[in-house]
Amino acid sequence: MLPSGPRVVALLVTRDGARLLRRCLSALAAQTYPHLELLAVDNASTDGAQALLVDLLGPDRVLLSDRDLGFAGAVDLALDALVARDLVAAVPARDDDLILFVHDDLELEPDAVAELVAALVADERLAIVGPKLRWLDEPGRLQSVGATIDLTGRVDDGLDPGELDQGQHDERDRVLFVSTAGMMVRRGVLDELGRFDRRTHAFREDLDLCWRAVIAGHDVEVVTSAVGRHARRSAEHLHTGRVAELGPRYLAERNTLAALIKNYGPERLVVVLPLAAIVGVAKVVGFLVARRVADARHTIAAWGWNIVHLRGTLRARRRVQRARRRSDSELAVLFGRITPRLRAYLEAMADRLTGDAPLPGEDVEPEPVLDDELADTGTRPRGLARLRASIAAAPGRTIGLPAILLLLLGLRGALLPGPLRGGDLAPFPDGAGLLARYAAAWQDSGATLSGLDPSPAMLVPGLVQLLLPGDGLALRGLLVLPILFAWVLAVRALAPIVRSGVPRVVLATLYISAPPVLVALSSGDLTTLVVLPVLPALALTSHVVLDEHADVEQVWRRLALSVLLLTVMISFEPAVALLLPLLLLAGVAHALVVVPAGRWRWTLVVRLALLTVLPLLLLGPWLLSLPAI
Repeated sequence: MLPSGPRVVALLVTRDGARLLRRCLSALAAQTYPHLELLAVDNASTDGAQALLVDLLGPDRVLLSDRDLGFAGAVDLALDALVARDLVAAVPARDDDLILFVHDDLELEPDAVAELVAALVADERLAIVGPKLRWLDEPGRLQSVGATIDLTGRVDDGLDPGELDQGQHDERDRVLFVSTAGMMVRRGVLDELGRFDRRTHAFREDLDLCWRAVIAGHDVEVVTSAVGRHARRSAEHLHTGRVAELGPRYLAERNTLAALIKNYGPERLVVVLPLAAIVGVAKVVGFLVARRVADARHTIAAWGWNIVHLRGTLRARRRVQRARRRSDSELAVLFGRITPRLRAYLEAMADRLTGDAPLPGEDVEPEPVLDDELADTGTRPRGLARLRASIAAAPGRTIGLPAILLLLLGLRGALLPGPLRGGDLAPFPDGAGLLARYAAAWQDSGATLSGLDPSPAMLVPGLVQLLLPGDGLALRGLLVLPILFAWVLAVRALAPIVRSGVPRVVLATLYISAPPVLVALSSGDLTTLVVLPVLPALALTSHVVLDEHADVEQVWRRLALSVLLLTVMISFEPAVALLLPLLLLAGVAHALVVVPAGRWRWTLVVRLALLTVLPLLLLGPWLLSLPAI
């Protein structure tokens, strides 16, 4: 402990933190550093935290807000009150005053404040320090020892999930930023930087402040000899107020993007923003694939907020850039790499598409280790063993994707620029295109015009032509896209009957490379190519429709999709319409003979009837006109 030293003012911010507040205050009271003052701000708590603060600290050391100001707003309120209180008490402002930020769910070890002060006193370049954080309820697990971000703003704390604290990170010092839970900052530097950005409310305000500090020439350090135990209620979705209302993901995405815009130099920013946009789109797509619609919506809303508030962000950017003393290249050592993030996103997307990752709601048991050699976690498998481990872990990426690439290589003639010729292929019409011709009253029929009904099959290439405009692009899409979709859908369709990933991927690969598919590619047989992905898609949807225990709402959605798929198939191959009545009779016979008497038997009959009759009703007028052709 230092015999004397600068004044430390602890600013405690609370919002509905009554449950842990006594533990937090007891830890502050037990600090060995003698020159410690405390000022608390309550952000409109509704759980009795306000009364508890006043009772424990007295009204002179508690500021009560009637609305949730967020962390940055509460700190501003406390700093303004501190200035006013010092003026009234005739206490001169001192640049060596230190400000300690305390969350209501933080417990500091008794010597933590003294260790933080000692680090700042020993090194004038340091402006911000923070303690090593462990989890409050699991004090042996590490929570944070400082953190960094990659090029596009993803936070990387350098810790493994559930990592135990065995001193392995105690040599870490200079970092890009530390958490505001236990952060200590020089008061003069805090005023110089303009304090926190009040717009942040919560999340990434620590990143923004520390980043601005290192840009201005200061250093940030994690002091591992100072230890705190933190519950991190905000990040664990346990907070209330505006954080619960807006959502942690929305606030984190929004504030990270604003920090990137403010703090990167112009040369780096013109590279980062397009990359961040690409990563943002990839995240939205990934969330939608995983059916995390709320996360996708929050990510889009975060970008929308930054567009709406761009003027204010640019004003803040000008202040930051005027104070710049270090270039982005000088700070590069503090940042993480983006390649692991991109690789993780691509692998996650590939796993979702190929079936290596389970769909939401699927209960998939992990596959057993192949042999004893791979079970030895002390050594990393090499050579053939490593390949086998990779195939077992992600067969879609290691088998299926290379096979598709080889198939596309064989189709390079269809993918390269130039006219497509051969088989049944014919150039798509120019001008209004296929959709306009489908809607026309008179249709081309050889060298004459005809008033016969057009084939509904024209809608499929017409939609492809609308989505892929350009000379030959729609034709190329009809040749290549069905194969890719068919493989993904086949992998998924096989999941209920083939639990192991490797056979599933192999069977799907054989399906898209079967002789009829290759013949269809060589002859330009669009009918076979369109039916190719429809079959596994029908297997997926009808599996749910005919499941007794499936959710009713999901059943009706899949039933509608099944009817649409059958309609498309019949449009390209009308002979399928002759099979539907036979399928209905077989299904009804199965229900009457095999399915036990009861409500499910008649429910199954109704679903089968809808599944087979609706496509015929939709295409009835066109089907009845076929014999006249």
